[in-house]
Amino acid sequence: FADTLQATGLLDGRLIEGIEFAASTTRNVPHGLGRKYRGYLVVSVNAKAIIQVDDAENNNKSQFLALQSYGTACTASLWVF
Repeated sequence: FADTLQATGLLDGRLIEGIEFAASTTRNVPHGLGRKYRGYLVVSVNAKAIIQVDDAENNNKSQFLALQSYGTACTASLWVF
């Protein structure tokens, strides 16, 4: 089981806490992985919001996630891998 989980790359990540989002505004969040990120999980969020990648602004995946909170301003924590 552990080998399978390790092979997915999910464990090779970083927790980023306390990211503040304004409603419907793209935010470049530095992830600090030293490589292109493969994905992210929203670990917690303090409002009813959808957080997703803004593909039009996501130009430098090796350093940032270009994310936007749709619906409302919020504070979130992410696991980036």
